[in-house]
Amino acid sequence: MRQATAALKAELRPQARSGPFRVYRAAIHLHSAFSHDSRGTLDEIVAAAKATGTHVLMFSEHPSDRYDPCLNGHQGFHDSVLVIPGVETKGFVVFPTRGLRDLKADSPQAYSDRIRDQGGLVFLSHLEERMDWEIQGLTGVEIYNTHADFKDETKLVAALRNPFSLATAIDSFRKYPQEAFSALQDYPADYLRRWDELCMRASHTGVAANDSHQNTGLAVRLIEGEKVRVEDALGKKLLEAPLMLMPFLQPRGKDKKPGDPLMRLQLDPYENSLRHVGIEPAGGLGGAASRPRLRRVRLDCRSVGVRFRRRCRFKPPRDGQPTTLAKEPGTARPGAAGRPLETVSQRHGLAPVRGPVARDARDRARQLPRRGVARRGR
Repeated sequence: MRQATAALKAELRPQARSGPFRVYRAAIHLHSAFSHDSRGTLDEIVAAAKATGTHVLMFSEHPSDRYDPCLNGHQGFHDSVLVIPGVETKGFVVFPTRGLRDLKADSPQAYSDRIRDQGGLVFLSHLEERMDWEIQGLTGVEIYNTHADFKDETKLVAALRNPFSLATAIDSFRKYPQEAFSALQDYPADYLRRWDELCMRASHTGVAANDSHQNTGLAVRLIEGEKVRVEDALGKKLLEAPLMLMPFLQPRGKDKKPGDPLMRLQLDPYENSLRHVGIEPAGGLGGAASRPRLRRVRLDCRSVGVRFRRRCRFKPPRDGQPTTLAKEPGTARPGAAGRPLETVSQRHGLAPVRGPVARDARDRARQLPRRGVARRGR
């Protein structure tokens, strides 16, 4: 797999973008230490963004009685990465133009309307829990969510709850960190089916949500009495056991004192999550003076077909100028309004591929253009 990926990257070539907008790689739906279920710092998240060629971070912190994430959360430019504060609340990921503490609404529809009336953005989140919601005037919906994709991996979830089985697999996770992370990905058929239904009523921008927390893993510490304490990534105790019951840890216990870590394994680092999935907002950045325009990003459904993208590997993270593969010939198909729509291969610049994967990808491509390029304004 790594050889195939390297060979594909070798075929990449720079391609100039036309029009007034420049396309940036972004990540939507991120959590940091402002959320109760994460300990991530802004510095490490920005470092992960730089490592993966991500230019925009759109946070979605959980609400708190101690602060308003929209007013007190991460924002501004940090090491050339644009950081936008937002909130995950009431079934939505929202990016309002003012604080939310005093915003009251008696229904999800009313809540969405209040934020949209103020000029904010509202995305329906975690569709697997809200397949029957009918919300008018949304900015868009999640058409993929990493956390939702993870929840159906029952065997993996069971293994993660067993520190002994997880510890025995630590070498494999460390040798293949990105491959292990990406192995959870399944084609989001239920999400895309619901997106189709919503787009038949009105345009909905489709976004792929990272839902990054960096909160899955374990740490093992030596404690008094020749015992070890096993904790999860958030520091919660999972168990205590004699060191002698964990022979693979005994060599690590030499010359250690109580409190010292013997092993740490982080399964969902921000860097892997940001590399796993992203979106492409378009913004007119012509210099420092125009930077604030990206505060209200114009979202385009470049994240169409997440599984399709990963299989064809035509969207690796980029550093510097955007790159793409040679275009594959395609035939434009009429859209709902009679205007021509590009095929997925034309929009994204796919290189021809062969074999079963190619046939599956082409089948997906024949379906995806019918959704159109969903841009939602107000």
